[in-house]
Amino acid sequence: MNALQHNSLAEMSESALIHTLLGDAQWRSRVTNIHGIPDDAIPYPEIPLGNLGNGDVDILLVPPDDFDRATAIQAKRIKVHEPSFATEMPGKLSELGKLQQQVNLLAKLGFWQVYSFVFVVVDSRANNGNLMSYAGLTPPLRDKIEASISLEGLAPEVGLLHFEFVQPLDHYPLGAGTFSARLKRLAQPREQLPSVTEWVRQAVQSAKTQQVVAADRPKTGSG
Repeated sequence: MNALQHNSLAEMSESALIHTLLGDAQWRSRVTNIHGIPDDAIPYPEIPLGNLGNGDVDILLVPPDDFDRATAIQAKRIKVHEPSFATEMPGKLSELGKLQQQVNLLAKLGFWQVYSFVFVVVDSRANNGNLMSYAGLTPPLRDKIEASISLEGLAPEVGLLHFEFVQPLDHYPLGAGTFSARLKRLAQPREQLPSVTEWVRQAVQSAKTQQVVAADRPKTGSG
C-alpha cells in the first residue's frame, strides 16, 4: 500500500472532533438536528460546569434568549484504526462507562434535556489497501461496538445517539467517506431547575464575550 498522505480521523482528539463538527454548518445539522431540540438552538462547545460541579458540558445547545430550555450533551469517541483491524478490538471502549456517569450527573443537575453521544471514528484506509473501497468496520468490530453502546445504566430521561464516521480513502478527515447516525433513545424533557437556568444564562454570556474578544484580537503573521 502507498504511504498515506492525510491525517487519520481516528487520531483526531475528541475536542477537535467536536469543534470541527460544530464549526461546519452541514455537520452541525447532522449531529444536532434531533427531534425535540429547537431548530434555532445555538451550540456552545466545552462549557465548564463551574459552580454546578466538576468537568464541563461537551456541547450545550441553547435557543436564543431561552435559557430554561438547555440541552446538555456529553460525547465520547470509540476509535478504530489499523491496529484495531488486526486485534479486532476497538479503542476507547472503556470510556463509555465514564460517559454514562457524566450524563447521569447532568440529568441529576436538572437540565431541560440531556444526551449521550457516542462518536465511532473509523480509519479503514490501511485495511482497504489501495482499493477504491468505502468499507469500514468488519463484522467482529461492529458487533463489539454495538454490544457496548447500551441504554443499560442510563438515567431514563437521558437520550442516546450512536454516530459513525468512516475514513475509507486517503482523503482528509471527515472528507470523502461515510456517515451514519442511529437514535437509541430520545431524551425526555423536564422542567429545568432555576439554578441551572441561571448557570446557562451566565455560560452563554461568557461564551459570547469570548467570541467577541477572539474576533477583535489582532491577527499576527507575515503576508
